[in-house]
Amino acid sequence: QETHFYGKSQGQWAEEAARVMKDELATEGTPVTLEFGSEFCDSHGRILAHLFRKGLHINAEMVKRGLAVNYCVAPDFAYCEDFSRYTQNAISKKLGMFSDKAVELPYDFRRRIEGKPQRSYVGNIQTKEVHSPGHEESVPVADRVFFFSKELVQAPYRIVD
Repeated sequence: QETHFYGKSQGQWAEEAARVMKDELATEGTPVTLEFGSEFCDSHGRILAHLFRKGLHINAEMVKRGLAVNYCVAPDFAYCEDFSRYTQNAISKKLGMFSDKAVELPYDFRRRIEGKPQRSYVGNIQTKEVHSPGHEESVPVADRVFFFSKELVQAPYRIVD
């Protein structure tokens, strides 16, 4: 969820996610561990990491509660299948943001605020099929994996259109 993207907030669900995250990390002196993938920061300078506290995978907990969505980006596929299951469960049970029919997914919110079209190739974690930019809706939300360029699409993934 987004609370400070170009000075904009995604609204209720972003604010709730920020509150829960703050509560999860509120205990001073409790060490946290960051697990990085291939990139330390995204193009906006935000840290990209899996966060663990006392053995609890905080990112996973946020997805399980419906306060975050599966957002896997090639070439980093760690936890993608788990997050896919957690997202599907949250959708099925209408947890968190998935209880709101009008919810805008965080990556859609960012694109709208930036005024940019969908430019990534979007793969399906289950079928390994990858669709060209503009066909994001061909893949169920819980099963999406994003490839920022055609060159990043590697076996077992394959482009189908």
